[in-house]
Amino acid sequence: MLVAFVWWQRVTTSEPLVTLRLFRDRNFSLANIAICTVGFAITAQGFPLMIYAQSVRGFTPPRRRCCSHRWRSSPAHSPRTPGG
Repeated sequence: MLVAFVWWQRVTTSEPLVTLRLFRDRNFSLANIAICTVGFAITAQGFPLMIYAQSVRGFTPPRRRCCSHRWRSSPAHSPRTPGG
């Protein structure tokens, strides 16, 4: 998908979504690679839990989803203490 996007940006020079000249800057390119790597790592973090829940614990897919949903959404809903 990324290759198709870069190809389309090279073909469509009149109105590109992202100017490919930006990627000549080393810091910009490395920052984008780092952000993508962290995003993929966070997304893939729950995969072993899903395998464990279904294979070892014997959960059905809906039951496994309920467990992983609570695990993934709990940091977003936890109360924050000021200064702590």
